[in-house]
Amino acid sequence: MTEAILAGHRIQREAVVGTGVIGASWAAYFLFHGLNVAATDPTPQGKQTLYNLMEGAHRKGGEFD
Repeated sequence: MTEAILAGHRIQREAVVGTGVIGASWAAYFLFHGLNVAATDPTPQGKQTLYNLMEGAHRKGGEFD
């Protein structure tokens, strides 16, 4: 259903505030569906959390734990 919603609009970029497990999951989901994503997190580990989740999702073909 989300694909139909995204396809019906001209959404091309998405911003994610917070790259913990939930924010990183949303960022990965949007990237997997072809959107450009800007993500930010105020914590020092935010960037690494995002990278770790993206790497894991990529290895699994877009599936998340």
